[in-house]
Amino acid sequence: MGVAAWVPIVTFVGGSIVTVGIEYIRVLNSREDRRQTSEEAKADRDATRLERAEERHQRLSDEHRNEQRETLLELQEKLSDYLRSIGKAHNADQQAWSDAGEPAQYPVSLLPDGLSEEINVVQRRVQILSQRVDNDKVREEVSNLISAAAEMMLNRDAKSQRVLLTIAKSFESLNGLIGSALRTRPGV
Repeated sequence: MGVAAWVPIVTFVGGSIVTVGIEYIRVLNSREDRRQTSEEAKADRDATRLERAEERHQRLSDEHRNEQRETLLELQEKLSDYLRSIGKAHNADQQAWSDAGEPAQYPVSLLPDGLSEEINVVQRRVQILSQRVDNDKVREEVSNLISAAAEMMLNRDAKSQRVLLTIAKSFESLNGLIGSALRTRPGV
């Protein structure tokens, strides 16, 4: 066989080898492209998941801030109502004492109709709201104010007048503390 007979065979074999080589390189490139596409898709999913988690965290944080704000605002209102009720009770005690001729001891008298229940309902709401507040100082001051109010209600003597002044000062301080908490809430 002459060289002329080998040329088609060598061309065929060479072309086949080159074709197989090119196909092999395409397969490798295709695998690399799929791997890279898969990694990009995973990175996109991870980024989306992270973005959603951050949005959820931000939404929950905003909801918490809004709930705290609403709680603080309602607490301010209920504290005012509570002090108003305590003041009514104190005035009723003073009136009963005066009506009895200002004896050495306060007369035993009941509060006017509904006032005891009003105090109880408002105090209960104040205590519930104060426990929802995430500010420890506000919770402590509310507790101190309620204790002072209970002391005033139990002590029906001249000391109750001093306690009433202490309660008024405590309320002023507590109101300022709540106002400060409301002003320092970011994004609200």
